[in-house]
Amino acid sequence: LGTVRVAAVGGVATFDAWRIERAGSGYVARMSATGLTSVSTSEFAVNAAAASRLLLVAGDAQTAEAGTAVPVPPRVRVTDAFGNPATGVALTLDVIEGSGTLAAGSILTNAAGEASLPVWTLGSVIGRQQVRVSAIGLPPIVITATATAATTPLRTVVITTELVEGLTAGASPN
Repeated sequence: LGTVRVAAVGGVATFDAWRIERAGSGYVARMSATGLTSVSTSEFAVNAAAASRLLLVAGDAQTAEAGTAVPVPPRVRVTDAFGNPATGVALTLDVIEGSGTLAAGSILTNAAGEASLPVWTLGSVIGRQQVRVSAIGLPPIVITATATAATTPLRTVVITTELVEGLTAGASPN
């Protein structure tokens, strides 16, 4: 993390500007001064700060047939101001356009600060579909997909006609 130098005043050194931005464990602080014996702290851990960012990781701008699930489940990440993952953050999911459905209305972030949306089935409306992901105290994000018309395979219909002898156009056999 580097070295911080401060001047002792009255035999006391105060480290006001010292900070650790990366959450983790096993940190040790070592202090030394010319002519004195060095000392170290016991190992300590630094926890992530409060969640401050909600980011889209994957799954935006997909296209799928109306009434089907998007191919890639959208994934979001929540971090603190220093980029550390925010674990266990409750996220609320709302379909806000397109009448689609989600397999669940809320999810939690994992140890990496990430969460994948449950199955998102697009609604029957052709065009833009949207889901809003929100967490208390954070600006929400909107994930967009496009629903397309179902693709129906072309079928070939063969019509054959047969000329019946003795009939003229518009005549019937009776």
